[in-house]
Amino acid sequence: FSCQMESLKREKHDYGSAHAYADAWRKWMADTHAWYAFHHMMAAQMVSGVASMGVGVGGAPQPAAAAPQNGNTVTVTAAGVRVGTATYTIPSFARRILAELIDCVFTFAIKIVFVYLLIEFDILDLTRYERLINEHADLQTLIDITHELFPLEVIGKILCSLLEAYLISYGFGGLPAGQTPGKNLMGLTVISCHQVFPVVGNPRQVHVSGLLSVPFRHSLQRSLFKNVLVNSLIPLSSIVYVFNYNRALYDVTANTIVVRRQ
Repeated sequence: FSCQMESLKREKHDYGSAHAYADAWRKWMADTHAWYAFHHMMAAQMVSGVASMGVGVGGAPQPAAAAPQNGNTVTVTAAGVRVGTATYTIPSFARRILAELIDCVFTFAIKIVFVYLLIEFDILDLTRYERLINEHADLQTLIDITHELFPLEVIGKILCSLLEAYLISYGFGGLPAGQTPGKNLMGLTVISCHQVFPVVGNPRQVHVSGLLSVPFRHSLQRSLFKNVLVNSLIPLSSIVYVFNYNRALYDVTANTIVVRRQ
């Protein structure tokens, strides 16, 4: 490989135009990612073979790795952490947004129930806000009422974030782990992602390596970032989806990725 790199350095080629050079550069990048993905898969297969014999680094006993299912490779690290590598399909941006809109409907319903309970237990008094709908209401009145309701809104967002984090890490009822109601209806799931490589020849598919489930700490970090910060910046929040494979900023920080359900 090093000899090939040296020969490429000495070789000069006239591409003729910037467009042709860009095409050659994209092909080189795809080949490089494929080379890294190949060696990563080979290393995973070697670790899987060692783990299946119950022998770890230094001869220490290790729990056997689970058998691969549907083309997935499950390995056990020296620290006893189970890591999976599989091929997934990246959903479109429109599917991601539609799933988020469906989740917003469920979130709004939860907030309605939350406010109803506060009223029933006499914690929240709506008569204080009747001045908002009379003829004497002005901009300052609206600002004052918004300031009074802000802590209630923050508490509602935190409760919704806790619920979403629980669903992503553990699931609930008919919802498997990694899915909220919106993602379940749109055929999406959230998985752990520590490394991701493109599949050469298919831009919608990727090789993903990560934990077999999303830890609750990562799920909570992701949901708080999304619900408390990102969703408060609509429509500017759309800029968080600028990363590769339609990953949002909160996906990158929490080591997660949204993929099509297999």
